[in-house]
Amino acid sequence: MDIRYDEEAKIFKSVPKTVYVCHGEYEFLQKELAKKIVYFLMPEAEQATGLLQFDGADEGVLDKIINAALSPSLFAPKQVIYVDNAQVFAMKKKPLDEADEKKKLSDEEKYYNFAQYTQFLRIIQQTKSGVHLVLICNEDLKKPTSKTGKSRSEKMLQRCYPELEKSGALVHFPKMFDEGMAEWIQDRARRYGVKMTYAQAEQLLEWAGKDVRHLASEIEKLAVYFGAEGKIDSDDFRRLVTSSDDMYVFKLVEHMLEGKAKAALGALKRSIDGGSDPIYIAVLIGNKLRHLWQARFLLDKGYFANLPGEYRYGGKGFISGETARIREADRSVLTQEKSSSILSKTPLAIYSALKPARRFTARQIEDAISGLMDVERRLKGIARPKHGTDEIMIQNFIVDVAKLSKSAGAPN
Repeated sequence: MDIRYDEEAKIFKSVPKTVYVCHGEYEFLQKELAKKIVYFLMPEAEQATGLLQFDGADEGVLDKIINAALSPSLFAPKQVIYVDNAQVFAMKKKPLDEADEKKKLSDEEKYYNFAQYTQFLRIIQQTKSGVHLVLICNEDLKKPTSKTGKSRSEKMLQRCYPELEKSGALVHFPKMFDEGMAEWIQDRARRYGVKMTYAQAEQLLEWAGKDVRHLASEIEKLAVYFGAEGKIDSDDFRRLVTSSDDMYVFKLVEHMLEGKAKAALGALKRSIDGGSDPIYIAVLIGNKLRHLWQARFLLDKGYFANLPGEYRYGGKGFISGETARIREADRSVLTQEKSSSILSKTPLAIYSALKPARRFTARQIEDAISGLMDVERRLKGIARPKHGTDEIMIQNFIVDVAKLSKSAGAPN
């Protein structure tokens, strides 16, 4: 069985599998599901004797896992073997001389630990009744695409993919972009009995950052507060959410692009007082400016011409509709990587870039990006100035852009 994390209900509706593998991104979410699987396989009362936990990064741990799987406990009818960091299990190559390199060697001749791998594979195929493996793999496993259906990877779990799929359950946690993460927030809130609108999910993402552990904590806190009613009050919502370190920089950019230099400088001070490194702040500002340039490019191409004055008045539908009609040729100009494209963000994030982008020309934004690159060079010591501190360099940049935002020459 090969499923996504949001199809986890299939696991608990099916007969227990020999092996379960949680793989991909978000270690916190993988471990959260793995814990549910352990409880599904074994009641808590039996875990004291029947649950064995290992860290794949420990020396010689694979032999211990194999021995545990082949020698079930005499004191527990069931045995669950939980393994963290299973992605480190790998084939170990033997050194080859020139003669060997020219020959076609068998896997047994190539690898020191091929016998160990064979035992591990046999466990997956023929684990004794009552013995289960729950593996955490903090990287993506991919279905082999070769004609034989086999993988030549030196990563053991990747090599075992066909057998894992046949006798177990592979649960994939793919990387979520902004829109997918907002949907995840909304779905998780729903599980706690809280009705969160998509716009509120986007706001939580903007305010609290992208760390799923922190977001999960914030959602749980909101569920406790709004649990009785199940509906989120907007005023209390903003007051309750704990901001991430990035939020001050987001507010800094927002104020700067609105021409509010004093407010932007205040956000800068709070960010630095909170421990953020000036280089880190400059990088985040740069990311926002690149999104601003992309937004201006799309505006210049005639997209998003009738942008609503406020997002809540049809903003999501308008953004989604306009995004769908953007030509592939224009999309390719924005960025080489999909993840850094403004179009991979949530509708709210796209709207938040489009609105201030209308005040600037593309050339003005390019000049601002160029100026920030100069600041970054100085912060990194590549072209260190003789006077001024790191904070002052960023302050001067903020004031310059804020003044530009109020310039009479800026487009409408």
